[in-house]
Amino acid sequence: MDGKYAGLWHYKEEDGAEVMTVKFVADSVVSTQCPGAPNGPCIFERPARFKGGLEGWCKYLENNLRYPDAAIDAGITGIVKVKFDIKKDGTLEEIEVVNSPHPLLSAEALRLMKKSPPWEPAILLNKTVSYRHIQSITFALQ
Repeated sequence: MDGKYAGLWHYKEEDGAEVMTVKFVADSVVSTQCPGAPNGPCIFERPARFKGGLEGWCKYLENNLRYPDAAIDAGITGIVKVKFDIKKDGTLEEIEVVNSPHPLLSAEALRLMKKSPPWEPAILLNKTVSYRHIQSITFALQ
């Protein structure tokens, strides 16, 4: 056996209805089949993400981040880590700072995340699911 996950695995609902068949090789998904969506997407697992991916996230920061003047004047820089839940509809909830070099940067990171448009929700077994995420926001002076 190549790993813990190898061969065909059948995932079913509680009522026994098959949701997905997944082929694993050496713990990696190599193919999926969804009986209910033979011609549509069949996604085993995908984390939540900002719409537009990394490029979209960078554009959002560029257009919306307001570096606090007092932080600029004091030369305050660093990375703020924000934890939040992305619900099945993509909305953000339970937003909180988990690590920050300064309260001024924390306040701006919270404002930015509360203003965020909905994200693309996470997917597990071809269904949207809630997802907890930690996002880093870098404050750098140039």
